[in-house]
Amino acid sequence: MHYRCSEARGRLEKLNQNPGLNILELGKTHLYINSQYSFYYYNLTSIINEYYKLINNKNEIFNYMDKNLTIELKTYINILKFNCEQLSNKIKILTSHRSKRGIINGLGTIVKTLTGNLDAEDGRRYDEMFEKINRNMNILQNQNYETVSLNKKMISKFNIQLENIKHNERILKDQIIEIKKAIVSNNNWRMITESKDALTQLILLTLNLKEMMSEIETSISFCGLGKIHSTIINMEILRGIIEQSTDLDFLEIVNLVKTHCRLQKNSIEYLIEIPVYNSKVVSDYADPDIS
Repeated sequence: MHYRCSEARGRLEKLNQNPGLNILELGKTHLYINSQYSFYYYNLTSIINEYYKLINNKNEIFNYMDKNLTIELKTYINILKFNCEQLSNKIKILTSHRSKRGIINGLGTIVKTLTGNLDAEDGRRYDEMFEKINRNMNILQNQNYETVSLNKKMISKFNIQLENIKHNERILKDQIIEIKKAIVSNNNWRMITESKDALTQLILLTLNLKEMMSEIETSISFCGLGKIHSTIINMEILRGIIEQSTDLDFLEIVNLVKTHCRLQKNSIEYLIEIPVYNSKVVSDYADPDIS
């Protein structure tokens, strides 16, 4: 047990036995040094282009189908229509989004104090950083700009997901060609088989795009709160960034990480603020202020 002594007040007893003086127990305390930022962006044009290609392929297949044969494909068609409708809603929400700042700064600060959520003042600070980053993107591509580093791993992860979708889209093109051959040969059973394969591939593509859109939606929601989430950054990538900047345990820092994002015309930008603390323990207890 630790003790505090004061000549003016005499010797104090154990903290939990002190009758009239409360001493604040802080535990381990580390000094804040600065923050470092991890920045990355997603090119939304690629997602939207894949969405329109998917819709065009769906309409093309539907046009080839003989109405007398659609009963054989009814289940596939209904599943595809349901998922396409959900995907279309997600795309519309994303492309029509316009970010707005709170107009009552005082209230925003109060809410932030109570909940830890982002307020208008934070938003302006992050927006200024976004503008600086975009003006210095050429520097950021090759080296760190001030305390900001470009997170190429997150960009690469997004691009790999898109490449998988494009690969499946090329498979779909081959299946559409097979449907055309079945129509020319007037082979109904072959057409049904090829149509089932094409519809299954379309459903898979729709689900893949829906999953990407859901991840983006979730990340935007957590960014709005200024909180970290696995949809914003892979935890192993974040762990690597934190371990490079401090000796403190990952779990001590991760809950202090702040996030912000904004939607541009053709992209969504993410900025992750990681506090850097001195690993040295400063003090265990603080004396009260007595006048």
